[in-house]
Amino acid sequence: MTVPSKGRQWKRCGIYCIYAKYGHVARYVDYFLSKLVKSLDQLVIVANGELDADSRKRLERFADRIIVRENKGLDIAAYRQALLSIGWSKLAAYDEVICLNDTILGPVFPFSEMFETMDGKNVDFWGITAYPHDVAFGEEIPTHLQSYWHAYRKSLITSKAFQRYWETMPVYEDYAEATRKHEMTFTKRFADLGFTWASYIDYDKYRSRSTYPMLYDPVSLIRDDRCPVFKKRSFFVEYQYYFNQTAGQPGMELLEYLRRHTDYDTDLIWDAVLPAYNIADIAKAVHLNYVLPTRTVNPREDGDAPVRSAFIYHVYFLDLLDQTLGYLANLPEDTALYITTNESKIDDIRKAMDKRGFTHTVDFIPVQNRGRDVSALLVGAKDVVLGGKYDVVGFARDKKSGQNQQIGHQGTETEGFAYKLLENTLGSKDYVRNILTLFANNPRLGMATPPPPIHALYFAHTVPHDWGINFDITKDLLENKLVLIVPKGSQTSIKTFEDLADSSVKKVALGEPKAVPVGQYSEGVFQKLGILDKIKKKANYGSDVRQVLAWVESGEVDCGVVYMTDAKLSKKVKVVCGAPKEAADPVIYPVAVLKDSRHQKEAQKFADYLKTDEILKLFESYGFQRIK
Repeated sequence: MTVPSKGRQWKRCGIYCIYAKYGHVARYVDYFLSKLVKSLDQLVIVANGELDADSRKRLERFADRIIVRENKGLDIAAYRQALLSIGWSKLAAYDEVICLNDTILGPVFPFSEMFETMDGKNVDFWGITAYPHDVAFGEEIPTHLQSYWHAYRKSLITSKAFQRYWETMPVYEDYAEATRKHEMTFTKRFADLGFTWASYIDYDKYRSRSTYPMLYDPVSLIRDDRCPVFKKRSFFVEYQYYFNQTAGQPGMELLEYLRRHTDYDTDLIWDAVLPAYNIADIAKAVHLNYVLPTRTVNPREDGDAPVRSAFIYHVYFLDLLDQTLGYLANLPEDTALYITTNESKIDDIRKAMDKRGFTHTVDFIPVQNRGRDVSALLVGAKDVVLGGKYDVVGFARDKKSGQNQQIGHQGTETEGFAYKLLENTLGSKDYVRNILTLFANNPRLGMATPPPPIHALYFAHTVPHDWGINFDITKDLLENKLVLIVPKGSQTSIKTFEDLADSSVKKVALGEPKAVPVGQYSEGVFQKLGILDKIKKKANYGSDVRQVLAWVESGEVDCGVVYMTDAKLSKKVKVVCGAPKEAADPVIYPVAVLKDSRHQKEAQKFADYLKTDEILKLFESYGFQRIK
């Protein structure tokens, strides 16, 4: 092959395939591309599926060209379309063409290190890692470069065999088929034709440890061989695959190593995986389970800045007050304490506090005995939770389940449930401090809960079943959409969401973003349109979408943003337009038959009924859209 003379800069073209499930590209891509383009002369980005306006704008900072195509044929079809679109004659002008995808994150080390090393290798194509020859489940797997990164040199690009390979490439719809017919065979196919290849990481070095160290031993690749990238899959791989070769620790070790020993921003990892993958798989892959000590305090990693905290406790059983106050005494003095309860019980609780010598300041929130503790938390204590005053808000309640005795179970079974929950929430003063430290040391931690009960009557419901097994069977059924509405007789000139930034629009009704999803969706649209600050200055925030609708109906505001299904309920408003597709996050309503349901047949029958054309048309008449 021909390589650039010593001292001459290599001319490179990159073809980067990306798939964003909901059209929005995570921030790790920005960082990745900002480092990669330093070594490229041209970058073509191929998006399988849709791109929202914000994502496209961000990608345009790096790309010379963006191709948005139907999500069909996986990354291989994306590469094919880009290669043929650019054309072989133009590609021949490059010393190297790199086809890579968004399944890798990084770089942990500068790409220039890797390019400098590989520039010195006299080969026709190369990759970062290779899978050695293996036999698995009776199937022979030839040694091959892993296809998340293939770099093709001019000698290969200009060959008729390479061009014919891509021109005749079929569309693979199945990942396993694509792996077998492209990734596993490409290296051998062209090696047999006389083309030479190499991998940046010496796969022979790891052969005795693992055939797939990128997944099963990523820390060694980074620490010992300065591998610049790592797999996104490390943080959500189904746990059974980790157990094939390890004790289940690679994802956890990788996250900790990156956090403690590199400059890579691990926030980018959370941005990459949390919106798109099963949280049950993520929790297992990176071991989001913590054992906290009860008699010693864990160290803070960010100094001693106080964590602004509050605790909400719902009191229902007055005969459990002694137990309740015993646990609440473990709260730090600087943690605000709120008790939700019926107003008639407040005096009894105060007397019990005085008798016990309970000195912690308490704010009582009177609630009705309706909606149980959930209503007390989400309605009664809404302002505590959503007011923004606290960094961490805890919640617990007293517990007795008399109905269990009525169906033949023992009271001790329920007592065990209460014991487990309260000991793992308010077990000791040190334990509570350690929970707050856990949040301080993990800024992306959103919620920590006690482990579920696995004893007695609870065993069948908690051990084998959780959200994890229901993730794959959950299917999107319906979609709602945000619409801009005005009073029925309005003569306004408002035509689009962007028009709301105009000075002629004085009042805009929106749902409160901290309280209702419609408010969050609305702010998201204005944020992506770049007009959120202007909208906030004229916004009237309603407690729910019906209040927004009522304000528009009465003419108190110029316009409002609601769901289409709500707009359809009123004859006093008219829909001006829907939110721009590229700026609006999808509002999805899924359906699933739970695997642990005791009424599988009936539930499946009902789910199938919801999917019939008759019922979907009924949903559509109310403003929903069916998801095909």
